[in-house]
Amino acid sequence: MPSVQALKDTATVADEGARSARSSAGPLRLAIEAAGEEFVFVQSAHGPEGTFRFRWTLGPKKKGPPPHLHPHEAETFRVVSGKLQIWLDGVRHDCGPGDEVTAPRGVMHRFFNPGDEPVIVDVSLDGGLQEASLVGLAEHARRVGRPLRLGEMLRQTVVQFHRGAIGAPGLVGAMVRGTASLLVALGVRGYEPTAGWDA
Repeated sequence: MPSVQALKDTATVADEGARSARSSAGPLRLAIEAAGEEFVFVQSAHGPEGTFRFRWTLGPKKKGPPPHLHPHEAETFRVVSGKLQIWLDGVRHDCGPGDEVTAPRGVMHRFFNPGDEPVIVDVSLDGGLQEASLVGLAEHARRVGRPLRLGEMLRQTVVQFHRGAIGAPGLVGAMVRGTASLLVALGVRGYEPTAGWDA
């Protein structure tokens, strides 16, 4: 596990030049290779619709993120192609193209792609907490121009738990959030997204 100091290194603030580079480089993307995931960010929750949207690709036989919940945001998944199993509070939903499932606020969910091809899913959240975490991390990855390091992802996860963007149930969830808040108090900072990233 990385030290607090390794998690504390300061995030670069994107300036106008970075904004120009971002828009000329095409859609903002985030790849988490170990989990077999790729995100392509489409729309900010800070726009008129108030919905954060992205396209999520999960590789074959991959699970994606560990079981988690969003205390303050509902998350909707619409399968574009492939197969996806989604567990909501332990109940499995087998989804194919055109199927849609919503994880309400505070409901534990996890995933598995049982197919031999990647599954492509359009995802939307009714708030900006998860957006701040994912887009901030994607912009950081674009700035540094290399795959993300474990410490960088852990740092952002700490901030996600502290802000309430993600959570876990019961005593474990309270302990993780408490630890995350302590680390933030000690100076751990996440990667903040640039306003207007979807412009």
